[in-house]
Amino acid sequence: MKKLVSIWAFMIVVTMGVIMVGCGSGLEPKTELLVKQTYFDDLKNEGWSDLVLSDVYVIKYYGTFDDCVVVMMSTKKSMYTQALWKEEVGGVIINYSNGNRILAWKENKFYELQEAFNNEFLTKTNLEIIAQKQNGKQ
Repeated sequence: MKKLVSIWAFMIVVTMGVIMVGCGSGLEPKTELLVKQTYFDDLKNEGWSDLVLSDVYVIKYYGTFDDCVVVMMSTKKSMYTQALWKEEVGGVIINYSNGNRILAWKENKFYELQEAFNNEFLTKTNLEIIAQKQNGKQ
């Protein structure tokens, strides 16, 4: 059983690596570097001492709304549970298929979508665009 779990975990990591190699996020390179650096710094502050900046990547870029960049982030060392769940923000439903989530980045700080909406960094229209991209209706 352990061997089977290890094989599946390895296959998931390899598949994600193949998918991400050569895939540009759509962000301007300077902005992408700033977003990655912030995510990297946050993880280092949480105790990820063996992480290097090149381990950090943008899984998906959802758009920039005014000066708020919306992304899903990860690292080469991250693993997420496979579970269907949803998040409702401002009356908009966003579906997920694993334990990762969409984040908003503004002024070198990450926010969960609810916090970004509450702080008026994102509007309901912005959330509808994000949901369309995440939920596969675009």
